[in-house]
Amino acid sequence: MMVQYLKAPCSTSSDGSGLLFLLKAMWRQIKQLFVPPLLARTLLCSALLFTNMFGYFGLGLWLPEIFNRFEAFYSSHPNETVSVCELTNMSKKQAEISKLSDCSARSVDERVFINTMIIGAVCLLGNITSGLLAGHLQRNTMPVATMLLAGVSAATIYFLRSSLQNLIISCIFLSAISTGNFVLTSVVVDIFPTSIRAMAVCTAILAGRVGAIVSNLLLGHLLDISCEVPIFLLGFTVMYVSASSGHLAHPLPFLSIFPKFSLNHAFPVRSFNFHVLLSLVHPSCPWSSNSSSTLLFVL
Repeated sequence: MMVQYLKAPCSTSSDGSGLLFLLKAMWRQIKQLFVPPLLARTLLCSALLFTNMFGYFGLGLWLPEIFNRFEAFYSSHPNETVSVCELTNMSKKQAEISKLSDCSARSVDERVFINTMIIGAVCLLGNITSGLLAGHLQRNTMPVATMLLAGVSAATIYFLRSSLQNLIISCIFLSAISTGNFVLTSVVVDIFPTSIRAMAVCTAILAGRVGAIVSNLLLGHLLDISCEVPIFLLGFTVMYVSASSGHLAHPLPFLSIFPKFSLNHAFPVRSFNFHVLLSLVHPSCPWSSNSSSTLLFVL
């Protein structure tokens, strides 16, 4: 963002650098997020990040354990196949038998770490690709596509019968859902006014962190009930994010009513009086009607 302006027509009060002024500014921004016309967008973005991280951290933290169980099973049963749920039930029985065994005797297969590094590399490629495609697609295209792919791949885990299949589906799931998380956060920045974008992002991410905590607490209890329930719960929850992402709003009207011009073909710029923006940041600031201060920003 490039900003050019003349002297601001007002200055902060004597307590402008104090804690009270900071708290008032924070409260002013939070209050704007939870009243119309921004209330619907705040709730939508918070729900999207909540469900996104619910699936991201819920299943993402469980995948290395699945890798380890597959490797342990195939090392002792090289000519057999097993599903994830069968493997989970077998692990439960073994855990009941070895409750009094020494925990230090447990080991993690080295393939688990190699698979984790492969998944990380694939996720990095997904994020780079999303950055290259961001300027060529509509705002809601990438969230819908990535979260739909993540939801389908999460549900597919139920049908896996080998460590290789698990690796492929895990790469698809984590790459898609991490890219979706990245894109959703970018969309939050795009659909809120400049004066409260930072607070909007923080609010949405806070909801996402709550979703991550809930998923980790909930999945442990659900796995004790049934293996199928958490897998399909995560899959359909992430698919819900995909469907809801199609309702992401367009930029606020005040960003489109000003004339657009360009410094060059790559950076379109909008221009309007500086007091329009500052009145959003600090509504109590007095303004002169003939102020000539102007703000230029790149969209």
